[in-house]
Amino acid sequence: LSGCRSVADACLSSVSFINTLNTLDLSGADVTDSGLAFLGKGNSPIARLCLRGCKRVTNEGISLLLNGRGQIRKTLSTLNIGGIRGISDEGIQTISTAALALSELSIRYCHSVTDASIEELVSENRYQNDGKLLRKLDLCHCIGLSAHSLETLKSPYFRALQWLGVG
Repeated sequence: LSGCRSVADACLSSVSFINTLNTLDLSGADVTDSGLAFLGKGNSPIARLCLRGCKRVTNEGISLLLNGRGQIRKTLSTLNIGGIRGISDEGIQTISTAALALSELSIRYCHSVTDASIEELVSENRYQNDGKLLRKLDLCHCIGLSAHSLETLKSPYFRALQWLGVG
């Protein structure tokens, strides 16, 4: 559904009931936080979700998606929220604590993300739980990050990291 501007929240209500859906690309779609709430309550075992460029998604939508008691909280392993201006450290904190299987995260062009997000991603919960280790992290053009964040990316905190995007 990438680039389909006509895909909106009502569509996600229907999609949330597909029990075999494991990949959903909504990049550029006209979805909002309300649409993500439908996915967060649904039975779809989505492992890969792309919300890149969904301009009306905010931290609240990420919370509704991952704290909605649906399957996605347990199954989401790859999340792309690049280019969403409404995402900040609060959204990254929700992702870090609620996405139980997350191994790939792209937050490129999220200008409101700061060093606090990187600190959250290396919190004690993530460090001790082998099932939640990030293998891929894309931080390109996150202008709120400092050089301190790059120091944090060193071992032992991101010991499973295989791919890192910076720039």
